[in-house]
Amino acid sequence: MLSTAPVLDLLAGDYYINFKNSDSSSGAYSFRLLNLGTASTLVSGIAISNTLNPATETDVYSFSANAGDHFSFVTSTVAPQNAAWRLLDPLGRDVFNEYLGTNLTDVMLGMTGTYTLLIEGYIYDTGTIDYGITANFLSNTPPIPFTGTALTLGTTVSSTIGVAGEQDFYTFTLGAASRLYFDHLSSAGNITWSLQGPSGVVVANRYLEYELYFAGLDPTLNLIAGIYQLKIAGFGSATGAYSFRMVESRCGAVV
Repeated sequence: MLSTAPVLDLLAGDYYINFKNSDSSSGAYSFRLLNLGTASTLVSGIAISNTLNPATETDVYSFSANAGDHFSFVTSTVAPQNAAWRLLDPLGRDVFNEYLGTNLTDVMLGMTGTYTLLIEGYIYDTGTIDYGITANFLSNTPPIPFTGTALTLGTTVSSTIGVAGEQDFYTFTLGAASRLYFDHLSSAGNITWSLQGPSGVVVANRYLEYELYFAGLDPTLNLIAGIYQLKIAGFGSATGAYSFRMVESRCGAVV
C-alpha cells in the first residue's frame, strides 16, 4: 500500500530500472510491473473472491463507468491484515484509498472512462490474504452542462468585470487531447481565471497577471478531449477590463 498514486503513465520506448542502496547495506528485494490495460474485469453486482499470495502483492481489476455514476464498494474480507483497496480514475488519480475492511456506501465517479481498482497488500504483512469484494452500480446523476459564451481557440477575448461578484463564463470543446496556453493580454489587477472540464478542476482562481510568473507555474495545459468552461472573475470586490487568448501550443511554440 502506497500513500501516493502508483501509476506510471509511460510513452512507447525502452526503459531501464535501477535499484541502489543509500549506504553500504545490502539485501534482497522483489517486485512486479503490472500492465493496467490487462486488468481483470470487474462486473457490477458480481462478487469476486481471490487471494493475495503473497500477502504483499497487488491485484488489479477494471470497469467502465460514466460521469455521474454512483457505486458502492462492499468488502466481505474477514482478515485483511493491513491491506487496502484503492480506486483510480481514468487519469490514474485516487478516487478513494481505504483499508480493505472498510465499505464505501456511495462513491460518485466524475469522469467517463475506465476505472482501476487495486487490492494492495502491505509490505510487512505475512502469509496470504483471502478477500472478497463487490462493486454495485447504484444510480447516475448527470453532470450539469457547462454554459457560457462559445470561445474560439486563438481568438482574443476582451471584456470587463463591471460589478463586484460578476463572473464571466466561456466554453470550448476539444476533439482530441491538446496542449493549450492561456495568453493573458492585459494588466487586469485582481482578476482571476479558472478552468474546468471532463477531468474536473484544471485551474482554480489564478490571477490573470502575476501568478504564473511569480509562482513559477508551468503555463502549458495538457488537456484531454471534452468540453471545458473557463471562468473570469474579480477577486473580492475587484472590477476591471481584461483581455486573453486560449491558444494551442505545439512543440514549444504558441500558434
